Amino acid sequence: MNKKKILICSKFLEVGGIEKTLVGLLKGFDYIKYNVTLLLLEKRGPFLNDIPKEVRILDFKRASYFDDSSKIKKLIFKIINAIKVKIWSVKLKDKFDFSICYSPYLYECNRLACVASKHNAIWGHSNYYDLYDGNLIKLKKYLYKNIYNKFENIVFVSYKAKEDSLKLFDELYKKSCVINNIIDGENIIDSSKEKINITKELNEPIFINVSRHEEKTKKVINIIKASIELFESGYKFKLLLVGDGKDTNYYKEIVNNSKYKDRIIFTGMQSNPYKYINASDCLIISSAIEGAPTVAYEAFVLNKYIISTPISDMPNLINEYGGILCKGISVVEIKEAILEYLEGNLKRKEKFDFKKYNNTSYIKIYNMINEGTK
Repeated sequence: MNKKKILICSKFLEVGGIEKTLVGLLKGFDYIKYNVTLLLLEKRGPFLNDIPKEVRILDFKRASYFDDSSKIKKLIFKIINAIKVKIWSVKLKDKFDFSICYSPYLYECNRLACVASKHNAIWGHSNYYDLYDGNLIKLKKYLYKNIYNKFENIVFVSYKAKEDSLKLFDELYKKSCVINNIIDGENIIDSSKEKINITKELNEPIFINVSRHEEKTKKVINIIKASIELFESGYKFKLLLVGDGKDTNYYKEIVNNSKYKDRIIFTGMQSNPYKYINASDCLIISSAIEGAPTVAYEAFVLNKYIISTPISDMPNLINEYGGILCKGISVVEIKEAILEYLEGNLKRKEKFDFKKYNNTSYIKIYNMINEGTK
């Protein structure tokens, strides 16, 4: 059997939602039928160790600069990367049966995935309509800047992200589809068994938020403020905040200025957040914008309740698997949902079957590849 050659282009394998879903995708790929090559712009990150041995890894060696780099340094690095793209484009041109751009916001990934195969797909991980505050001019500029019109397939990770992002772009909508992120259920369950050094008091639930600390989209401050108000009213529970980012110090300042530093615990970024989710009772998602919150599925794997703002496909998921849907994203609405959990009698619904869930996504991926490479 001649295996089909697949190229997947992505940035790196640091701890993050996109990187986590990419690892999950690669772990379950059918390597009997497909040869998979992973092209990383920067070959680094703790998830490198989780890539299956069947995957060949190419290192683009992207010249990186930081936000505080000088304008001249940024310009030089951009020129270097542009030259590298031209060189790699010659090396990769039409060498694969199917290519995937998994980091859609990066020009290098877009360009190389486009030239590597005439049959290709670009993954959309966010709700771009929300991301650009409904500004159709900016949205159209983003979609076409990222060469969406040059890809054969556009993949979104939730139905709402697809419907919102492309509802006014008929020519792109017609070639788009929804493929849910792959969930690495076995690893989640195994990793969740590791112990954590946090004491759980009798009849005091533990809530948890796992996210990048970036207030514009994640709105973690609303969970913090809602919790402090409930503590002031006499309710007792703990809140774990797993993650970090540019707004972490802002969150810590608010907590340190309250009387409840012992009840709101910052763990920092964790390569294994599942042990914290497993030790908790309920996950809280406070985001204003999400493509598909992977952490929600991870919590469902561990049979945890979820409180979530009405983003992505969460209304349907909570209706199917259980939890509480906030009416909005404000402090008041999150506080009401936490209070409902503390005082309510919640019933479990259908148990989340991650194997069945993943199988549906793989079938869509293989059909897309096979249809394009006939």
